[in-house]
Amino acid sequence: YKDAIDSYELYYKAAPKDDKLDIHSCENFLQSLYSQANFARITEVTTELLPLAPKDMVIRRMDFFAKVNKIGEAMDYEAAIADAEKASAYLNDTEYADSNYISIDYEYAAALAKEKQDYPAAIAAYEKALEKDASKVVNYRELAKTFSSNKQTDKALATYHTYIEKKGEKVDLIDYFGLGQEYLKACRNEQDPAKKDEYIAAGDAAFNKVLEKEPGYYKAVMQQANLHIRNAQEPEDEPKALYEKALSMMPSKNDGKSSEEDVLSANPHRHLAAQYLAFYYAQKEDFDSCRKYVNLMLEADPESANGKSFDATLKSMGK
Repeated sequence: YKDAIDSYELYYKAAPKDDKLDIHSCENFLQSLYSQANFARITEVTTELLPLAPKDMVIRRMDFFAKVNKIGEAMDYEAAIADAEKASAYLNDTEYADSNYISIDYEYAAALAKEKQDYPAAIAAYEKALEKDASKVVNYRELAKTFSSNKQTDKALATYHTYIEKKGEKVDLIDYFGLGQEYLKACRNEQDPAKKDEYIAAGDAAFNKVLEKEPGYYKAVMQQANLHIRNAQEPEDEPKALYEKALSMMPSKNDGKSSEEDVLSANPHRHLAAQYLAFYYAQKEDFDSCRKYVNLMLEADPESANGKSFDATLKSMGK
């Protein structure tokens, strides 16, 4: 593709921009640029090409894809959204037969809708993408996440399970971790204690699948601890035990085997676990144990506001 771009650039720069321009070569040029994620060059070229071939679907498609991809880096976010919306007009152009559209058209429509936090539109777009190509199973996962963002918990969970089923033997640690996170979000939004118990059990099962595949993956245990917090204002034994377990699994500069990079990467998780445990023991009035975890908080993040607050309180008590 890189070699193709070099050759197409030579042709495109030399060719007159009139009715003799080989539009099919320009389509290939744009698609080659897309393969290399050169979105800035795509929009430069489409700006020149669209007046010459305003109904060429490939040119309009590439223009839209590039403009959606450029939203994240735009200095003027609202203007970038507006440009992408304008470029998306081909999706509703009745001059094109439905068969001309492909899954990725609707994937980008969903991405734009999510940028606008228009989750119903994103859901509709992902459903169209799956109608076009149900073999792209990743779109079931994205649809599930979008249902979740739209607070449609049951549909989010059902769709994520469909994703897991369709992926079959290729299901990996990340997939089960994502499923567990969906149950965690569902649990946070659920008021019915029985339903909450159901979500906690299912989330635990998903994170245990992660740990089956990678026993030392402490981030899954951190999520389990969070999952088991039923009342954040009270010290609870289940999250306490899970945070202790997660801490015991984390790389440490004192274990003689972990790299500095791994230790630094674990510090935000170490801080979070130690913070809960400091809170737990403070509520239990076991201030010696509380001091142990406050020290760990400050070791993980010397500038921690919560750590400093705990530290000052304990010092005022002579601890």
